[in-house]
Amino acid sequence: MKPRTVVAPLVAASTWRRGVFLLLGGVLALPYVLLAVAFAQMLSRSDVPRPLVLALLGVAATIAAVPVFLDGPRALEIAAVRTLLGVDLPDPAPGHAADRETRLRSALWIGLHLVSGGLVVAALFSAVPMALAFIGQQFGLDTQMTGGDRFGPLDGRDPAG
Repeated sequence: MKPRTVVAPLVAASTWRRGVFLLLGGVLALPYVLLAVAFAQMLSRSDVPRPLVLALLGVAATIAAVPVFLDGPRALEIAAVRTLLGVDLPDPAPGHAADRETRLRSALWIGLHLVSGGLVVAALFSAVPMALAFIGQQFGLDTQMTGGDRFGPLDGRDPAG
């Protein structure tokens, strides 16, 4: 095999568009993650009244869940799939309300898009800095940020070395 044919799928425009589609899912998932973190912090504190937090959580969950069942996000998702994934999806019939099955299927696809995009963004946020740190360490770039810490695997005591 030629090296050019091995690398060709990685540099193809369709691969980059699919990556952008996943990043878009991660960006759209970010408010949901921030909301979950905020409520987790409020529920873990003892000085915040729990009934108030649970009432706010119910309202926030309703507000967060309703939009994925509406026609607007479905149309946005169809446009993103057409443009970025190159899939020919039919337009929703104008003036025709989507039935329950279509709304549920659309909400599940949007949810899958958000979850997979969130996983890709989380992997990028963790893998890229770690890869850069390891590459820099191979070239002798070390900031000694964890040299004084004695916690976990970053305690400076390497049992293998």
